[in-house]
This record gives sequence, structure tokens and C-alpha cells, in this order.
Amino acid sequence: MRTKKTSLRRKLLIYFLFLSLVPMVIVGSIAFLITKRQLERSTQAHLSDLARNCGWEISYYIGEVYQDIKRIRESDIVSRDSEAIQKLTIDLREAHYYYDAISVIDLKGTIIASTREELIGQSRADRTWFQKTLQSRNIVPIDAYLAESAVGTVVFGLNASIVDEKSSEVIGVIAAKVKMDHIAERVRILDARTLPGNHAYLLNRSGEILAGPDEMDFLKRYRLYDFPVVQDLLAGKTGITRYKNDRNEDVISARYALVGDGDFDGWGWGIIVTEPVSVTFRAAYLIRNIMIAVVVVIALLAAVFSIIISKRFSRPIIEVSDSALRIADGDLKVTEIRYDSPDEIGDLVAAFNKMSADLQTTTVSRDLLANEITERKRAETALRESEGKFRILSEQSQLGIAIIQNGLFKYTNIAFSEIVDCSVEEILLWKTGDFTRLTDSALSLEQGQEGISRKIQINTRGGEVKWIEFFAKNIRYSGRKAEMITIIDITGKKRAEEKARQQQQQLIELDRLASLGALVAGVAHEINNPNQTIMSNANRIIETWKSIVPILEEYYEENGDFLAGGLNYSRMRKQMPVYQRGIAEGAKSIGLIVSDLKNFARQENYERHEEININRVVNSSVTLASDYIKKATKRFSFEIEENLPMIKGNFQRLEQVMINLIQNACQALQNNEQGILITTSFAAGRDCVEVKVRDEGAGIAPDNLTRIKDPFFTTKRVDGGMGLGLSISATIIEDHQGSLTIASERGKGTTASICLPVIPGESGSRTKQDP
Repeated sequence: MRTKKTSLRRKLLIYFLFLSLVPMVIVGSIAFLITKRQLERSTQAHLSDLARNCGWEISYYIGEVYQDIKRIRESDIVSRDSEAIQKLTIDLREAHYYYDAISVIDLKGTIIASTREELIGQSRADRTWFQKTLQSRNIVPIDAYLAESAVGTVVFGLNASIVDEKSSEVIGVIAAKVKMDHIAERVRILDARTLPGNHAYLLNRSGEILAGPDEMDFLKRYRLYDFPVVQDLLAGKTGITRYKNDRNEDVISARYALVGDGDFDGWGWGIIVTEPVSVTFRAAYLIRNIMIAVVVVIALLAAVFSIIISKRFSRPIIEVSDSALRIADGDLKVTEIRYDSPDEIGDLVAAFNKMSADLQTTTVSRDLLANEITERKRAETALRESEGKFRILSEQSQLGIAIIQNGLFKYTNIAFSEIVDCSVEEILLWKTGDFTRLTDSALSLEQGQEGISRKIQINTRGGEVKWIEFFAKNIRYSGRKAEMITIIDITGKKRAEEKARQQQQQLIELDRLASLGALVAGVAHEINNPNQTIMSNANRIIETWKSIVPILEEYYEENGDFLAGGLNYSRMRKQMPVYQRGIAEGAKSIGLIVSDLKNFARQENYERHEEININRVVNSSVTLASDYIKKATKRFSFEIEENLPMIKGNFQRLEQVMINLIQNACQALQNNEQGILITTSFAAGRDCVEVKVRDEGAGIAPDNLTRIKDPFFTTKRVDGGMGLGLSISATIIEDHQGSLTIASERGKGTTASICLPVIPGESGSRTKQDP
């Protein structure tokens, strides 16, 4: 009986499917063929337009460059001097982005001007294009090639003879290298944007690639060179062809041979644009797929409709039969069969439902117990999988993660252990207090505090101080409440912020020093003017005294001793020359000090280095700091080695370093009986000049000695010190490729040593000492 019911359903299904699907299949096939033909025609027209438009743009671009060269050749470029020609070539390249290089060549083939200065003076007389350009009044092109000026730069050349307007004779050649960037970009746009999924190439007359989707293919033979479509293009034929390529793909190719514009004859270049037929017919295939989907949907609807009709009659009997078989197999969870019609089938269904219900009642307890066991096993499996995924993600994370439950560490990842410098095994033995003791501030990890976020310092087990960003969140772990803490190492960020702050302070101090230098220069200028008057008048007084001495002597011999200026003449004639020399020498000394102050304060380009005798730097620095030295000590001396080799450097910056070291030495002295010694010498083993400033002061503590050159570190903060002197001095010496070292012993004094490299070759011939 079940076989007959199944056969009836099958017949109804086939009947409805036939009536609904056959018309749809016929209409869809016709639409697919029409669409496919229209797409092929429109694609051919579209590809032809694209290739032709791109070819026109390239021809127009090269034609414009031709016109530029013609305008340049007609100018009076060669009649100018070499500097004017050089400036003109550079201006031309800057005004026209497409030039890689422009050179002007005289009749001998020598480059007299070029945008690449290294080419000036080179000869091009042996180049074929040069000889051909001299003989021709037309522009001589050079096909595309890789330029030697820059790696990967593709250029083509245009060369034109320069004709004198008066004599109509050739007087030179202008040679230009023009970048292919614009042309290559147009081809790439055609390949990548206008035609997604397709390919466009620009070929020369030899079938080599000038532009395409891959820059590495430049000047390589096009892979379809032997195909008729490429041969037709190289023969100057424009058109469109459908064929199978070397990969057995069905493709459509549009080809366009450049026809040129004006003096540009196309050079045998051509554009080929290829599109796979699979891309062309993509819309047709989409329509086909839609039709197939529609057919499938209609087939399903027809099947459902046929099933609904047959179901009304056969469903109750089939369900009773199937349920009876399931009960016979031991499955008592049979769903109640619904059939409300009051007939014999309805009575059969009601009797069967009652029998099924009675059987289920006797086995309900067993089924409930089995379900409960199954659900518990599923929950345990899901929990284990969730914890496993959490551990995998945690171990791969750069964040430090730990889980605390009941005040004990239950889990931690490797990143957490690396930040706190403690092994995972040790951390799992921690309590909450073990972690909080690492911090420098009170930190609470009590349960229930949701969303804690702070930036704190910790002292790792290895003694390193780190800054971390700390987060805390309540979670459930292994089915119970727990706290998950996350830490991020931000030590590098903190150090960068501190360094930026220090650099800002350093710039402020340097600006203050620059202002002080300007003030010193002004004061020195104001002192210098009256001092010049004193020096001039001192010389006149000396000359005047010499001329009146005979008169005074004659008067003295005749009348005896007399008063002049409150002094007896007999005493004054001995003291007056001393007074005069004192005034002259004092004014001269003031002049030297003013000169040194002006040199010290003068704003110069610190990048400019010159040959310097280090002894001059030391003498000038001692002169500038002489008053400071006199107030600090009675025992100042310096030992200068004669004929030291010259060094390369900036005089003012080295003078600044020496003054800073002298001031530090003076400040280190505890009384004026302690001395200062400055020495200069040549260290042949290291090929450098050494300057040492040694004081007999209190010395520097070992803890401070390691930080003495750090920016803003100072032991004289109460005296207004900024802590920048030695830091800036060390930077200046490093800029001179030298070194500044500080050695000190408590109670015995400090020695600052400068080592500066001599000019190569100077160490063999010692220089003469400057006055």
C-alpha cells in the first residue's frame, strides 16, 4: 500500500514540474543567446574606443614634447654664457615635469650645460644620434630605454640641432630625455581602473613592452608576439580580433597603431587591449544562473503543491504506519497525530494516539534521567572548550593577563611573567598582596571593584623599575567569580615623554644663552668705542711727553725741583712713563677682551668648520674667563705644547666648551689657595689633540659622576644652575668627532679631558704656534 501512495505523489510532482519548467527553460535559453551576442558586440566597440583614445592621448603628449623641443632649439640658448645656459636648462626641467634631463652640446660633442651637472664636460661626439642630429634639421628621436640617472626610470630621447638665425648654420645640439611616467600611467589606468580584470600593453615596433601592468616587463618581448593579432599591430593595422591565446583562453583583443601628430610619426608603437571572453559574457552567465535559480524555485514550489494535494488523503495513514514502525523499533517518543475529520481514518488515528500515550507514560522517568545526564556532559564539554580557547588567545597576546580567585593567582600568561620579571610557576604561588607589594602606590584588588584603570610604577624581581598601565575586571572562571587583571608595559612611552620634556627645557635654556650672547656683543661694542679713544689719546700723550721733557729738564736745572700735578718733578719724570705705559697697555688689554667677547657672542653657522689651532681656543677662553679665574684662585697655570697639529672645528663652539670647563673648575675650588692647571698635548697613539682642565677642588661623588653629563643634572641647583653646561659641551665635542671624559677623586679634585682628532696628514707635520 505504501508503494502506491509513493507512486501517486511522484506522478503529481512530475506533472506540475513539466507544466511550470519547460516554458521557463525555453525563454531563458533564448534570452541568454541574445544577451551573449549583444555583449560581444558592445565589448568589441568599447575595447576599440579605449585603445584608440589612449593612443590619441599618447600621440598628443609626445607631439607636445616635440613642440617644446622645437621652441627651445629656436631660442638663442647657445649665444648665452655657460651660467645662463645652465640656469635655463634647470628652469626648463622644473617647468616641465616630464623631462628627466636636458643637455646642451656644442659642435665638438662636448656637453656645455646639463640639468645633471656630473655630465658637463663629457663628450657625445661618438654617439650615432649626435652625428645624425648634426646632419639633420629635424628632431631625431631615440626609442624608449632605461635611463642611467635613476634606477627604474624609463625615458625616450629627443635630439634637435640648434641653428643660428643669422648664418643658418648648425651651432649645437640640444638633447632631452623625456620620462615615460605619464605614458605608463595612462596604460596602467587603462589596465587597472577602466578595465578591471583585463590587460593593456604599449609595444614598440620590435614587439617589446614599453608599458603594462607589471613594470618589471619593460623591454621584454610580449608573450603573444608570434600571434597574428600582434603581428598585425606591428604592421600598423588597427582592428579587433577574437582568438585563443597561449594559455588556451578565449579572448577578445583590440589593437591600435599610433599614427602620430605633427613631427611625431608614431615610431611604430601600438596599443593592445585584451579581455577574456569569460569577463565579456559575465552578464550573460549571470542571467543564465538567475534563470537556473528561478527554475529550481519553481520546481520546489511545484513539488510542494503536489505534496500538499496528496498529503490530505495519504498523510494520516502514512503517519500511523511510520509511528507504528518506530514504536516497534523501541522509540516511544512518537508525536501525537492530528486528524480532525470524523470518519474511519479519524477513529484509527485516535486509537493509535491513545496507545502511544500509554506507552510513553510507562517510560517517562527513564527518559528524563537520560536527558539530564546528556545535558550535564554537554555543559562540561563546552566549559572545557571555552577555557581552552581563552588560554590559547591569552598566550598569544602581548598584554599581561592574570586571573585572581579568592585572593590567589589561578592563571597567568607569559607576557605577564615577562613584565614583572618572574616565572609563571612562581606567580601561581602568589597571593594578591605579593603583586601589590611590587607597586610604589596603594593598589586594591578587592572583589567587586569593576573597571579599575591606573598607571603605576612597579619594581620587578630583577630590580628594574617599570611603568605599567593596569586594568581590572570581574569575570567568571571555572564557574565561579574571579578578577581578571591586565597590564601593559608603557615604560618606553614614559621615557619618550620625559625625553621630550627635557629637550624642551634644553631649547629654552639655549634660547636664553643666545639672548645673553647678543647682550654681551652689544656691551662689548659700547665699551670698545671709548676704549679706542683712550688708546689713541694714550699714544698722543706719550709723544707729547717726549717732546716737552727737554723743556722741563732745562727748567729743572735752572730753577730746581717744582710741583706739577701735585707731584715733585723729580719724582714725576720717573713715574710719568710708567703711567703712560700703564694706560696704553690697559687700553690694549681692554681691546683684546672686547674682541674676544665679540667673537664669543657672534652668531655663526655652527655647521661651518675650519682649521683651528687648539692653543688659540685655550688662550682666548682664558682671556674671557680671566676675571672669574682671579676671583677663584691664586694658583692658575697652563702648559701649552708648541706646534700642535691643526684640527677641524668651529672656533666659537670649542671656546664655549673651554669656558664652561674653566667655570666648573673655579666653582669646584673651596678656597683661593687651591689651584687650576690647563694643559694641551698631542696624543700620537690616538692621533688626536688633548686638552685637560684639572682642579684641586672637592671632587665629585661616584654616584653623581655617572650622571654628570646628563641633561639638567646639576649639583648647583640652589645657585641657579640648569644642569645643561656639561651636557651641551659633550654634545659639541661629539659633533667634532671627539670625546669628553670626566675623572674625579673625592678630596683631590677633578680632571676634564677633551680629545679631538687632528686633520688627516697633520700629525706628521706639527704646525707653527699662532701668536
